[in-house]
Amino acid sequence: MYAIYQFLSGYFIKTSSDKVLDQFTSKSSRQRANDLKETLIGRISERIRDVHAEVDSKPFFTAILNYKVTPEAYFYYLFNMYHIYKTREQALERVRSNSIPINQVCFSEIYRTFELERDMNYFAKILGIDINSIKPFKSTDNYITYLNKLEKETPIKLIGSYYIESYGNLAGGITIAQRIRKTLNPDPVGMSFYNYPELKNLTINWKGKEVTRPTPGQFKNYFQDLINVLLLSEDEENNIIDASYEAFKMIGEVIEELSPY
Repeated sequence: MYAIYQFLSGYFIKTSSDKVLDQFTSKSSRQRANDLKETLIGRISERIRDVHAEVDSKPFFTAILNYKVTPEAYFYYLFNMYHIYKTREQALERVRSNSIPINQVCFSEIYRTFELERDMNYFAKILGIDINSIKPFKSTDNYITYLNKLEKETPIKLIGSYYIESYGNLAGGITIAQRIRKTLNPDPVGMSFYNYPELKNLTINWKGKEVTRPTPGQFKNYFQDLINVLLLSEDEENNIIDASYEAFKMIGEVIEELSPY
């Protein structure tokens, strides 16, 4: 049965999505931006606009952008993100075999649990912190509870949380990584989170042709376009939009708890 599901999943991607996907990827950046306004991604962007701006203005992110973030703050950021990403990525893997839309947009190449754990352990060692002696923030526990509830009750909503954070890392990761390197000067082993070496294993259909070893920039646009051509009901789209908003809001609450550091 699962083999049949895999075949059907691939069939839907290649027959129902490729033509529409080509229409997105073959256009200029300006045309693509205009077209996205009327898509699921465009509706998500509109829904999260205000909360996105609010989160970006929080002290932790402004400290990163101004080269003032402390090692302690960055460690606790990694530590809490590790628990959130681990919960979500494990949930996605458990439900993807029962959901064609989820299966179509899940890429282990952009999962971050391993990378977060690696960076977290690096900074914990530098700071002399025993990871087993500390607990996630209350806001992190709330987010994890929310993700577990989505898995049980409305799995399609996991796409909203997964998209918001995966796209954000792919789009803004280079800038953040550059500032972390300059401010904290970590070894490469402590800078795994924003690196995507496994993308080299992928071949994507981009701008009407196959692209091997896509860059994060190419993949983030492909990722958006793939979500836009998912075969979803109106209720499913609305669920993803709502979950995207809730994800951003809860990430903001986690970031707020970093303020003392």
